Amino acid sequence: MNEVIYPLSAVLLLYFVVIPILTVAAHALLLRRARSFSEVQDWGAAWVWTAIVAPVLLPVSWWIVDVMHQIGDHHTLEACLTPHADGGCAESFILGILVVTPVVFRLFRTRFSAPKGARWVPNDPRVQSLRVYMVTDLCDPIATRGLLDPWIGLREDALALLGHEELVVALLHEAEHVRGRDPLRRWLAGLAFSLNPAGYLLEPYFSRWELGREAICDLEAAARGDRFALAQALVRVARLNLVPASHAAGLVGHACTLTLRVSILIHDRLPALVRRRYWQAFAFLGLSAVGAQWIVHRGMHDLHHWSEALFILFLN
Repeated sequence: MNEVIYPLSAVLLLYFVVIPILTVAAHALLLRRARSFSEVQDWGAAWVWTAIVAPVLLPVSWWIVDVMHQIGDHHTLEACLTPHADGGCAESFILGILVVTPVVFRLFRTRFSAPKGARWVPNDPRVQSLRVYMVTDLCDPIATRGLLDPWIGLREDALALLGHEELVVALLHEAEHVRGRDPLRRWLAGLAFSLNPAGYLLEPYFSRWELGREAICDLEAAARGDRFALAQALVRVARLNLVPASHAAGLVGHACTLTLRVSILIHDRLPALVRRRYWQAFAFLGLSAVGAQWIVHRGMHDLHHWSEALFILFLN
């Protein structure tokens, strides 16, 4: 029974105490900072995304490091398979399964899209370096795909519909998504929401972050091309995604998003845009994970004693 108490209590502590508390703190931070946002693109800042995913990714990575550390104390797998007095191996393996299983399940449900169509090379020097592939599926006519190695998918109907400058600025827009590793960041956010029992508090902020990212990508493209051509391209591409009127109820809010993006582009003066450093968000998470490992080696692996006592307290 002792071998089960620790992993159960640790998982309960992780998902129903630690993560909700960090989520409430992130919600309070975003709510307070939102008052200082004057532009839509402010929501697309890297720290906003970090505040959304950190309440889940950091404690989960902490727990995984803790499990690895405890298993590592036994040096070899054979030692864990041999009966011994402390029983720490069984506890650690059970905890590892409980914590890692949702992450693995999310991975299996993810469709990792690799470029399958022919590569299309644009004849404009502004976008010649981009990896653009022709696709035949019914997803977005032009979109950035690929988690670890992003690329741009382009449908034939979009290629036939868009003029030269419209296509170039649309590709410049997608190039910013590639530079920001947005497919990976969206996947990590989806993972965080699937593991967060209080994730509904942060979902509105994630929607605002996505809108802010689109506005940033629009402005980056407008700085290197014709902004009016980009506005026209947004409307033309939107027409390729039309659905039957009976499905329109599911698109509430999307039309407003398109209108807002077009309004920003055709305004008399474009808002100032600071060059973004997207690696900072990943660097923060990576350094925090390293810090978690350091804390574990400094003695915080004794957490299982606290969680076991907490679980026994609840049972009594």
